Amino acid sequence: WRSVRDKKPIDYREDPIAGYHRTKNWGVSIGGDQNRTFQIPANLPNLESSFFSANEKMKGLWLAVVATDKNDKITPWSNGCGIARNYCLAAPGQSVMSTMVKGDKVDAPKSGADTTIGDADNQTGDGYSTNSGTSMAAPFVSGALAALKSGAPNLTAKDAIKIILCTARPLYATKAIDDENSDDQNLQKNLATCLNQGPEGEQPGGWKPSKVYGHGLLDLEAALDPAGKENVVGRNQQAIARALTSNTRLSLSSVFGDSATRQTLLFGSFDMFNRSYSYRAPITAQGMATPSLGNLLAWRRQDGGMSQQTLSPELTQIARWSTHPASPDGVSQSITLKGKDHQARFGYISSQIAVPGTVASPDPALDPDRRAVALWTKIAPKARDITFADASFAIRDHLTLGVHIQQGDVIDTNKRISSYGFRDIALSVTLDDEDYGGGVRAGQFVERGHFLGAKAEGGYELADGSGSQYLHATAHRDFGDWRLHARATHITTTVDFRHNSFVDDTTITANEAAVGVARQNLFANDDRLNIGLTLPLAIRSGAISQHTPRGYNADGSYRMMHDHMALRVPSRHRAVQFDYQRDLSDGTRWFVSGSFHRNWGNQQGRRNAMLHAGVQMPL
Repeated sequence: WRSVRDKKPIDYREDPIAGYHRTKNWGVSIGGDQNRTFQIPANLPNLESSFFSANEKMKGLWLAVVATDKNDKITPWSNGCGIARNYCLAAPGQSVMSTMVKGDKVDAPKSGADTTIGDADNQTGDGYSTNSGTSMAAPFVSGALAALKSGAPNLTAKDAIKIILCTARPLYATKAIDDENSDDQNLQKNLATCLNQGPEGEQPGGWKPSKVYGHGLLDLEAALDPAGKENVVGRNQQAIARALTSNTRLSLSSVFGDSATRQTLLFGSFDMFNRSYSYRAPITAQGMATPSLGNLLAWRRQDGGMSQQTLSPELTQIARWSTHPASPDGVSQSITLKGKDHQARFGYISSQIAVPGTVASPDPALDPDRRAVALWTKIAPKARDITFADASFAIRDHLTLGVHIQQGDVIDTNKRISSYGFRDIALSVTLDDEDYGGGVRAGQFVERGHFLGAKAEGGYELADGSGSQYLHATAHRDFGDWRLHARATHITTTVDFRHNSFVDDTTITANEAAVGVARQNLFANDDRLNIGLTLPLAIRSGAISQHTPRGYNADGSYRMMHDHMALRVPSRHRAVQFDYQRDLSDGTRWFVSGSFHRNWGNQQGRRNAMLHAGVQMPL
């Protein structure tokens, strides 16, 4: 950029077209005039600056620039924007350091004498110095336009100029030279309105481009920021309307551990001008809470009661209730109708807490897998408003077929959503002989808007939630006072993402297992010891694969990226647990239990050791 060299300050009344600049694709015009009589800028741009006002084809392709000093005030020798104000802005123009060639006139000291060029080359005499003028302000704007174009090769000239104008920071002149906006700081420019309606659009609140500064001071940082709404972009290089960048995130449950949070997953987005940006997907993982002593105490006891009524010689009604959320049945009420070869149970659980870190069963006489049947307890720490119904039929001696339905809301599975609904429908076969037993339960676990406790949003939004097919098996074998028991669960989850142009549907598998040994009458009558090894539920396979443009190729086209993030837990939770309890007189018992955990909550390196001791007595 070179200017028409001025030999002396020019009064616009003598030469109204002095000092203009232009490029091949964009025009930038500056009035280099000085009103020496009043010492304030004349808000009358020169002919070059306002050329577009007489040529509609050039509107939006032409800019006028005024010069400001170090205090962001217009210099005495610069014209204001005037009729060009809708396509005018300000940029620094006083004492600007720049390259100079030999013979250039540079800033002079107060005496008015010319100064020499600093750091001049010995042969050419070229170097660096400061200069003032609209000729110094215009290159700031031209350089900003070049920066926009280099950062987004697909950006059109009109869009670049719109961005430069709309992101300019408003400046306020005195009422003497701008009788509209003046110094009223309450009049603010609305960026969204300007971007959507253009530099000439009517602003809410009454703000208008200034007669002096136009849209305000050039702000390249704001111009380079995304403009308007940002949306995730898929492999078709089209913005996904429903997938806002600000809402795109993954909030995982403890089942996923820290496998995903240890990785970096980037995705691409477009702003309203289809400029490409890259973001790191926010990924959070929910930790597993440690159980309180109070909840462990409640988990051990049958907190509540029951009543029984004979309805007929072959039909009995049993009513049960429980009053503590951490007890095996939660805060619940249920009715069981029991016949000779069949029974039905239905009820309601208002709240229930899944107590982690506990042994497989507090009492070998109970079903060693009592809590493990409810699949939600493996995913969520709490649940509420659960309705359930079970029916079982004896199909032969010691062999029972069952149907199970359960639905409600799980709580605090991830850091994003406090609760959501689930439905669990299953069939089971149970074998219960004198010295051995076991069962298999196969079902479908459906989560509303989630998969295995995880919430996916924005570009990762689910289409209709997820469906998990699971197989749960238990077995036990008695040897006198000894009992060996084991359980295992395998889950296959189909994750149906809504925006398949961005992320592929996937299948995730997870499993959990536990083995243990229990002994009654070890040191005294009616004492019980239980020792177990547990592998809580953890992801064993699955990945997120996405396809998105991030940045540009050398030819200016979008650069497509294909990313893969494995979800498999590399260091799963392992626990060794023991529990000993002994009955004293009058229903009083004492107990001691402990557990030692590695990779607590499937988070690598986290250890946890717990020791609990207490006495339970009736009051």
